[in-house]
Amino acid sequence: GIVLPRDAYLQAGSHRVIQVNLDEIRKGDLVFFGGADDPLNRRITHVGIASGRGHFIHASRKLGVSVSNLSDDPWQRELLMVGRVS
Repeated sequence: GIVLPRDAYLQAGSHRVIQVNLDEIRKGDLVFFGGADDPLNRRITHVGIASGRGHFIHASRKLGVSVSNLSDDPWQRELLMVGRVS
């Protein structure tokens, strides 16, 4: 029943998403990433959902839906924000 925009950068800027510290992350929080290779200069280019124990679920064109570790590269390097939907 919660409506969020489709794109990651719009989700990060939504009034429904409250930024939280990485040490307060919990299951269901959104994790936002960005890389230097974004030609549109949106800053945030990818989003996933925290699934616990330092992991998150996300989708990509290459791998489809997968689970990754926040401490692995490039994720650790590109993590920009953790948000909680309210």
